[in-house]
Amino acid sequence: MRRNVVRYMVLTQVLIFRDISMQVRRRLPTLDTIVAAGFMTEAERDKYSVYNNKLKEIKCNPHFLPIQWCYAILFEARTSGKLSCDLMLNEIVKVCPHQCSLSEMSNHPSNIKHIGEFRRGLAQLANFDWVPIPLVYPQVSNLLNLYTCHAGVGQTLPVPAEIPNSWVVFLAVRSYFFLCLIARQSVLIDGEPPKDENMLYPMVPFAMTALQYIFYVGWMKVAESLMNPLGEDDDDFECNYLIDRNLRVGLTIVDDCYGDLPLQQKDNFWGADAIEPLYSAESAVKAVYPQIGSAANYE
Repeated sequence: MRRNVVRYMVLTQVLIFRDISMQVRRRLPTLDTIVAAGFMTEAERDKYSVYNNKLKEIKCNPHFLPIQWCYAILFEARTSGKLSCDLMLNEIVKVCPHQCSLSEMSNHPSNIKHIGEFRRGLAQLANFDWVPIPLVYPQVSNLLNLYTCHAGVGQTLPVPAEIPNSWVVFLAVRSYFFLCLIARQSVLIDGEPPKDENMLYPMVPFAMTALQYIFYVGWMKVAESLMNPLGEDDDDFECNYLIDRNLRVGLTIVDDCYGDLPLQQKDNFWGADAIEPLYSAESAVKAVYPQIGSAANYE
């Protein structure tokens, strides 16, 4: 039971990451690959596929199913006596503060708040991927750049009803500076450039275009890196490592570490008048600043 609870939680993470991370999607493109990787059994795949077909009409994935299996295992463990008290089940599943019996919890799943912060964190990741907040920043700023571009060449555009997708916005910024190369050049009058005694005249369009390019393209590059932190870039999160790490550490905790205690002996400070842990020669000479309130020394 302990192994299955850990595996179901990691399975939920796998199912969520497959929808929001391309590196996990490429590694596990289908349910069969998830079964082959060991995160899911064939019977669990068949059960998951049944609910997946039921929810296809509303375009919803049954990612909640492994968490529901965790709840069922925990309730079964409590009824069979493997969990010694309701308090232990309460700490694992976190029911509502008001007292309720085990039968009430089984009959009213809404009383269950969460199985740790794990499921809630995965739900937040899915919501952030659904409505990518960082995209508002590049879309609004770069959309203004696009309209500035058209205003510079003497055109007007109606305000669109919806903000365009990110790739349209990034293309608009590049198109803006491409048009700036043409629109901000000096116009020949009678075959000759305009005559102006002011030396700053030819430098102003060049300097303003250079500053706009530095700031706008710099902001756009930052927005591109913020757009998908779970992607395949070198500085993105290692989602595959997180999945493997959670599975290995979780199974090690419930199998190898469960009930495996070292020999209980007296520690080095047993009976000592002053407890002074050892410092290295380099760290011993550094000053130590204890946690004292800023107003503690005032009388």
